[in-house]
Amino acid sequence: MTGASIAILAGGRSSRFGHGNKCLHKIRGKSMISWIIEACRSLGYPIFIVFKDSRQAEEYKIFSKEIYEDVKIVFDEEFSDIHAPIIGLISALKYSKTKVTLVLPCDSPFPNRDVVSFLVRLCLLNDTDAVVPRWPNGYLEPLHAAYKTDAMYKACIDLITTEHNFKISCAIKRLTRVLYVSTNVLKNMDTKLTTFLNVNSKRDLELLKGVVGGYVARSR
Repeated sequence: MTGASIAILAGGRSSRFGHGNKCLHKIRGKSMISWIIEACRSLGYPIFIVFKDSRQAEEYKIFSKEIYEDVKIVFDEEFSDIHAPIIGLISALKYSKTKVTLVLPCDSPFPNRDVVSFLVRLCLLNDTDAVVPRWPNGYLEPLHAAYKTDAMYKACIDLITTEHNFKISCAIKRLTRVLYVSTNVLKNMDTKLTTFLNVNSKRDLELLKGVVGGYVARSR
């Protein structure tokens, strides 16, 4: 395999967000997932959205007002009884046809294009199995990271089948070579680190105002 692709993980249950799929929630008239797609598509990498099951995929097709012909929609029900972010990651890696897969969560609507490009290129051009952002306190961003597809897929499958462990950080520890990139370095490209802003609840939307300016948000 060669090249890279971008997988947007949208299989969460949105339990803390309330009614409906939060990836479809509008910010300034555009769904969160559309902000991500439009920030990344100019990089030229294939983009696909990963849902947990066919119901979520159909809901997106029905209710989304922004359908992108060049963005594929996939789902994998092999581990449908398990609710954990690592399952979405496994599905993304399983579907990916490229050497490197960069993953982004659907609830971080403002990824910085330069940060995304930087992470992908580091993973493509270096002898490393993963490029993972890390905060000064040691906290990792495994859902904003670039992975060598085959290596990380094997690490994840081995982890859940042999240890029944669903922590992505533990899968990363199984990799031979991991490059951790400080968020202080990424600030040179993304001064407010909007890439990592996460919307887990409607209250979190209020926090966006001070970072990306005022917006008009409405549900579908």
